[in-house]
Amino acid sequence: FILQERQQAQARKARGDFLNSLVWWKQHLENIPQELTLPLDRERPSMASGKAGFLPFSISNEKIRKLESLCSAEGSELLSGLIAIWASILLRRSTLGGERELILGYARHRRGLHSSIQKEVIGCFKTVLPLVISQPNELSFRAAVNSTQSELVACITHSDVPIHETVQAVCN
Repeated sequence: FILQERQQAQARKARGDFLNSLVWWKQHLENIPQELTLPLDRERPSMASGKAGFLPFSISNEKIRKLESLCSAEGSELLSGLIAIWASILLRRSTLGGERELILGYARHRRGLHSSIQKEVIGCFKTVLPLVISQPNELSFRAAVNSTQSELVACITHSDVPIHETVQAVCN
């Protein structure tokens, strides 16, 4: 798998696809917010304990169907609607004042493995795409879904750059 990934990366670099995508990522992430400050529910200890909690929740089938219908009517995927909802919740809880933009990491399945290699390799092969989600206060939910869909498509289009190389390019 690693050999194939390297060969594919070299082929993309030779064609210029890689460089075009790397330039796109650098421009796209140029003015990203540095931090999203969320309120704490309690004081945090100075030393992390490693303990965590779990809050189960579910979304009714009826609400999922309504969201699917809304997304479909907008020409978007259900995923875009779910991401738009999650971003909206985070931005409403944010203590950044008027800041209405954040970065959400989207773990995407790595496609492109040849079927002969897929049979021989065991593992979870994903890449992370940093989605820049903007939701101005006056933005309707339908517009937020459309904006999220456009962002998702653009990021997937340029997903041939591994996240570590994207971060390196943006930080330099």
